[in-house]
Amino acid sequence: MTAPDTESLPAPSRTARRPDVRGQAPVVAVVALGGALGATARYALSLGWPAHTGQFPWATFWTNVVGCAVIGVFMVVITDVWAAHRLVRPFFGTGVLGGFTTFSTYTVDIQKLVDSGHPRTGLAYLAATLLAALTAVWLAVAATRGVLKGEAAMTRLTGRALRVTVFIGEHDTWHHKPLYSEIVHRAHAAGLAGASAFRGIEGFGASSLIHTSRLLSLSEDLPVAVVIVDDEERVRAFLPRLDELVTEGLVILDDCEVIRYVDRKDEEGNPGAKGKNSL
Repeated sequence: MTAPDTESLPAPSRTARRPDVRGQAPVVAVVALGGALGATARYALSLGWPAHTGQFPWATFWTNVVGCAVIGVFMVVITDVWAAHRLVRPFFGTGVLGGFTTFSTYTVDIQKLVDSGHPRTGLAYLAATLLAALTAVWLAVAATRGVLKGEAAMTRLTGRALRVTVFIGEHDTWHHKPLYSEIVHRAHAAGLAGASAFRGIEGFGASSLIHTSRLLSLSEDLPVAVVIVDDEERVRAFLPRLDELVTEGLVILDDCEVIRYVDRKDEEGNPGAKGKNSL
């Protein structure tokens, strides 16, 4: 066996995997700031509610339970309602809540209880924290969605309306998030009647390159159409937000007539009819 000719091998690229330092620096900064705030709040709580040897560590227990409940509320808000700035999640979710809640102190407290001759208290603390934290997240998510569902009830849309269709690429992004998802979430946050993203199977745009989903010529960037429908006043008020998001793409407006728009129940009162509409 002969050794491979290393001189004929291509040289590795020096720039293919260069990290995006400028893009990550703000994220690291807000995580650090948020973590400092969260950890400071937790430390202040522990000073005001100290746990003596052999006692149930209530301060750490409620810190984790409350922190998990806030995480549940926060995740529902930023995923279902609010199209937040890209630094909000790392600042508050990873930083503040990550610094406020503590798994390390939780495990150290258990070890201290066992070592001091209070294994039953340690086991009770172990089980109670897990059960209470998971329950807090579940209840917070359910309660937040229930409140938002009641407040976000939309009036039935019938008659003349305006339809805006946004043509973009599947891989177009807005601050590292899919652009089509950002548009849908912003339309939802603005209280528009409806928005849907449709993935195309073939097409071309300004680049004159044909993108297709056919197996033998599989494309990496298929076309996506985001369709939003509401009355003219609401749609035109939403257009400036689209101008901010869509830097490359096509946005068209056309009049339409809504024949039927069903919110959360159909005319017979049956649930699950959301989304049945005809334009």
